[in-house]
Amino acid sequence: MQNKNINSDDFKFPRSTLPIENLKDFLAIIKQDIKYFYIPFNFYHSIRVKKYMKKSLPELSLIKFLCSPEGNSVDVGANLGLYSFLISKYTKQLYAFEPNPYPLRYLKKLNKGNTRIYPIAIGSVNDEVELFIPKNPKGWTSNGASLRQLDLGKGMKLKVACRTIDSFDFRDIELIKIDVEGCEQDVIDGAMNTIKDWLPNIIIENEIFHNNNPLSIFNNLLELDYNAYYCKNEGELIQLDEEFNFEKNQLDPSHKDKNYIQNFIMIHKNKLDLLNNSIRFKNK
Repeated sequence: MQNKNINSDDFKFPRSTLPIENLKDFLAIIKQDIKYFYIPFNFYHSIRVKKYMKKSLPELSLIKFLCSPEGNSVDVGANLGLYSFLISKYTKQLYAFEPNPYPLRYLKKLNKGNTRIYPIAIGSVNDEVELFIPKNPKGWTSNGASLRQLDLGKGMKLKVACRTIDSFDFRDIELIKIDVEGCEQDVIDGAMNTIKDWLPNIIIENEIFHNNNPLSIFNNLLELDYNAYYCKNEGELIQLDEEFNFEKNQLDPSHKDKNYIQNFIMIHKNKLDLLNNSIRFKNK
C-alpha cells in the first residue's frame, strides 16, 4: 500500500510499476516510456488531445468552458493524463487521482505547477481497499483497473489507499471529471457535500457495460437540479431524455468512436445562463 496513514494528505507514490513477468510486459513498458519520456511532453499530450477529440471524445472541446482560471478542478481516474493535461490549462488548481502504478508512472510528469497528483483511489470510504488490475494479451495496460471485483486472469490485486472527495474539503470546485470503471456511484456518494457546496460541472463516464441501470447514477444529481447532457459534436451538448438508449449508443466498447456515448456532462441549472454563450445546447 502506498500510504499507511489514511487521514494524511501526504500519500506516497509507489516505488515501482507493475511486475515485468515476460517479454510482452517489457515491450509494453518500453513503448510507453518512449512516448511519455522521450517525446516532448507538451507536444505529445497536445497530439493526444486532438486525436481523441476528433475520434471519440468530442467533449474534450468543452473543457475550456466547464472550468475557469478562478476555480479549481478534480480529475478522478486520471489514468495517463489526457483530461488532466487539458484541464490544467484552464483551471486555477487541479487535483488528480490515480491509484494504478502503471499509468501513474507517466502521470507523475504532470505533478507540478498547478497540478497535484494523488496516487490513491477515490470512492465512498476512507480506508484501505483492493484495486483489481487486469492484464491483456499484450501485457499490462493503463485501462480497466477498478475497485469492483474483476475476473483478473493474469492480472493482480493491489492494496491502495482510498479517500472520499469530501474528506479533502476542497474549495471553489468548478469541474469534477470521473472515470473509474463502474465505481462512479461510489465517487458521487463520497462527494455529495462538495457537490452541494460548489455545484460543479461534472463529466462522468457511465457505461451499461459496467452498470445494468446506468440512469441510476444520475439520480442524486438530478435531485439537486442538475441537467444531464452528452456530446456528439465539438462545442455542442444534447440534453439526455428518457428516449436515450444506452445499448444502442454503446454498441461495442472495443471500438469507440463519436457514436459511442460513454461520457455525460452534468450541469446545474444555475450554471446554464453562464455557459449559453460558449456552448451550443440542444434538445434531441
